[in-house]
Formats: sequence, structure tokens, C-alpha cells
Amino acid sequence: RSKRAVRAGRTLHAGLLKREQLVRRGRPVSITASISGLRVSMRGKALSDGGRGDRVRVENLNSGRIVSGIVAGNGLVEVLN
Repeated sequence: RSKRAVRAGRTLHAGLLKREQLVRRGRPVSITASISGLRVSMRGKALSDGGRGDRVRVENLNSGRIVSGIVAGNGLVEVLN
């Protein structure tokens, strides 16, 4: 999607395009983490909006701990170690 109207014949560039938000602030997300071949998944809540590849902060709903991770898909945040 474009951020604003674009005239016909104008060249598109990254600055004109708006990335799709896959994670929305306040919405539930799935948090995943991989450690030594073990993959763990937990429920969380997004604390900011983000598109694929963006770093976002999320709250682990079980522990209340706030962590940051990378948006990997729709409602999916991957925590890297």
C-alpha cells in the first residue's frame, strides 16, 4: 500500500510504501524462543505495532516479563538469544 496518493507514471520507491502491520499494540501474540534446539511458545501481548522484521516489545502473559523480539508473521514474535 502507498502512504499517500501517487500520480500515474510516477516511479514508486520504498519511501512511498507502507508495510503491512502484522502485530498491533494491545493485541494478543504468540511469543516463540529457540534455545539449544528446544522451541518454546507462550502467549503474550504486543506493546507496539510492527511489520515483518521489525523489533517490538511484548509482555509475556504468564510471567508479566517484558521482552523484545522480531515480528516473524501475523501475530508471531520471535525472541532471539
